[in-house]
Amino acid sequence: MMHPASVALSLILLCVAPALSLGYTLPPQRRQLPACTDACVQRLGTPEWGCDLADVKCLCLNTAFREAMTACVKEKCEGGDVEASLAAIEALCEEATGPAQAW
Repeated sequence: MMHPASVALSLILLCVAPALSLGYTLPPQRRQLPACTDACVQRLGTPEWGCDLADVKCLCLNTAFREAMTACVKEKCEGGDVEASLAAIEALCEEATGPAQAW
């Protein structure tokens, strides 16, 4: 069972990193991530996770990535931005993996 915060962080990295590095415009759902998550994307946007950064499902299922992303969001974001970031990531992971895999 995945921790909601871990799932949320994974989604941020999986969905935002490729767009930021390539200069693409994010879809509306992904553009709603608080700016504080940018630092996490920059820090964790590396291939060390064994997943392509565009492979949201792989990242969401990667426990180490989820834990690192959750920790980064808690460190870099404050107040409501923490909850907003984690909720957005959770929604993206659920979309990528299905409800049964998101938790």
